[in-house]
Amino acid sequence: AHSGSALVPWAVARNPAGTAHKFGMRLGCNSTNSRDLGLCLRGKDFKEIIMAQAQFMDWFMDPFVPFPPTVEVLTTTTGFVQPQGITFLPEHPYTMIKQGRFQRVPMLTGVNKDEGLLFHAETILMNEKALGELNTEFNKWIPISLMYEDILPHVGQRDHVSQQIKSFYFGNKMIGADTRENLTNMYSDRFFVHGVQTAAFNFAKYASVYPFLVTYTGANSNLKLFGIGEVKGVAHSDDLQYFFEMPNMAINPGTRCEIFSKKVIKIWASFAYYGKPTDTWISSMEWLPVQPVETVGGVPTHYYELNVEPRPIESPFTNRMHFWNHLIDTELHEELIFIPYRNNKTAFGGMPHPPFSPYRQF
Repeated sequence: AHSGSALVPWAVARNPAGTAHKFGMRLGCNSTNSRDLGLCLRGKDFKEIIMAQAQFMDWFMDPFVPFPPTVEVLTTTTGFVQPQGITFLPEHPYTMIKQGRFQRVPMLTGVNKDEGLLFHAETILMNEKALGELNTEFNKWIPISLMYEDILPHVGQRDHVSQQIKSFYFGNKMIGADTRENLTNMYSDRFFVHGVQTAAFNFAKYASVYPFLVTYTGANSNLKLFGIGEVKGVAHSDDLQYFFEMPNMAINPGTRCEIFSKKVIKIWASFAYYGKPTDTWISSMEWLPVQPVETVGGVPTHYYELNVEPRPIESPFTNRMHFWNHLIDTELHEELIFIPYRNNKTAFGGMPHPPFSPYRQF
C-alpha cells in the first residue's frame, strides 16, 4: 500500500446524500428523491458531468476527492440494515479493520517524506488568492481543505479545531514560503501519514506489517509536471517511477535512480515471494514488522527508510501523530464512525446515496 489506506479522510464519503444532491443541482437535477436524481443524471451527456465535477470545489482544489466510496446501507422502519447481495463497503473501514475482518496477509505500507508538498502545500503557495485566504480566513477554509467540515456541524466546533491545527503547525507565523515545511507537514499528516499509520497499527494485530518511508529524492518529480521545478522533496506519487515505466518521468540507464529502482523492486519481489522483505541490499539492516508494543505507544514506531543506503529509523512523525490521535479522539471521533444521513439528508427515497442498486451500473 503506497501513500494511502482506507482510513485516510478522503477514502470514505461522510455525507454522500448531501454531496449527490448538491452535484445534481449543478446539472439542473433538483429532485431530492434518489431514483429521480439518478434518472436525471442518466439523461446528461458525460461531458456535462465531467465538466461539473471539475468545477465541484468549495475552496481552491477542495474537496479534491468529492466522490469516494460510500458505506452501503438501507433504511427500514426499524433502522438501518445491509442490502441483500454483494456490497462494496458494508461498514466503515475502521470498524472492519479494528475487528480483523479483512484478508490477514502480510502487508507493506508506507508514505513519501513530503506527501503534502503537491497536495496541497506548493500549489497553495503558488496561488496568491488561495494563500491570502488561508492567512486571513484560516478558520473558514481549512475545515473544507482538511475535510472535517461535515464532521463538526457547528461553526464554533470547527473554529476550535482549526485554531488547534494552526497553533500546532504554524504558531504565530504567517503561512508562506518560510513555512513551506509546516504547510507540507500539515497536509502530509492529515491526508496520508495518520491514516496509513492508524491502519498499519490495527492491521498489525492480525498480520505482519512492514512500514516504509521513502526519502530518496530522484532526478524526476511530479512537482515538475506542475511547474514546480525549484522545490525539492519526495512528493506524493514520486515513488511510482521506481516501480513502473512512466512517460513523463523516464529513468536514464546507469544513473543512481536506476540503481535505486532496481534495488527497491528486488525488495518488493522478495516480499511477494517470501511474505517478508528479505532482499534489503544491506544484509545487516533487517526490516522488522510493526511490534505490538509500538501500536500502543510503548516504544517509538520504526519505519524502514528507503534511500541510497536503507536503514530502520525511528518515526519522524511521533509528535505529529500524537497531535492527530488526540484531535480525533477528542474532537473528530465521528470520522471513524459511520453515521447515516449526516446533516439530515434523509430523503432520497429511503436510499443513502445515488447511484445505488441498478443505478450503480450506469
